Amino acid sequence: MAQGDRIEIDYDYCYQSGECVLFVPEVYRFGEEGYPELVEGGVEKTPTSVLAGTVDDCPSGAITLIRGKGG
Repeated sequence: MAQGDRIEIDYDYCYQSGECVLFVPEVYRFGEEGYPELVEGGVEKTPTSVLAGTVDDCPSGAITLIRGKGG
């Protein structure tokens, strides 16, 4: 991971397909209402390429990767 990378999820677009939770459970999990939420510390431990893959694989386009320094 590049220093300062972060993930944002736009819940107005998310339709709970679960692709992110299925493929990267160290970063995403289902919250109480069935929407994905970030696992504490998961983004920091995950390579930028994997984070970018979750953006590309999200069928609703609800995930955004904001790259930090070196990203």
